[in-house]
Amino acid sequence: MAKRVQSTIPRSMRKRFKERQRAKNAIEASRNKLINRVLQQENLDPEDMALIAPSEKMSEYIIDFGHPMLEGAKTFEDQTKAILFAVLAWNAALLPDVKRVAYVAEMKKMFSFPDTIDEILAFLIARKKAFFSEINRMVIDYDCIETPDGFYLNVVANR
Repeated sequence: MAKRVQSTIPRSMRKRFKERQRAKNAIEASRNKLINRVLQQENLDPEDMALIAPSEKMSEYIIDFGHPMLEGAKTFEDQTKAILFAVLAWNAALLPDVKRVAYVAEMKKMFSFPDTIDEILAFLIARKKAFFSEINRMVIDYDCIETPDGFYLNVVANR
């Protein structure tokens, strides 16, 4: 009869490792789903992938940019909404004034925003111009996923 060898790794650490592995797999699945979605939406060939490869740095910019909104976001749902506002404001800030007005009006129709959305967008657009003016990449698509360490953001942006 074989003797059972007791693992020297505590159960709590094994559990934490498994959670991190699941999060890593979810992040990779999210990235692949996002890339495929963008390829289909933009009607691109896989050879064009270099043009839209997800950029870790762009996701960091969006998180830094949206930090004032994310500070008050306690739940994953609130964090996702904060990122949505940040992405919309980021892209709006890159547009000329005439196109920006039309873009914001279209976004208001698509999403149910709070009454203060105009003030929030104005604040975020001013923040983009003040602190991130040198970054002129438009966010094509993004995906937020929940991990044991908080949310994780995948971003596809143009170059």
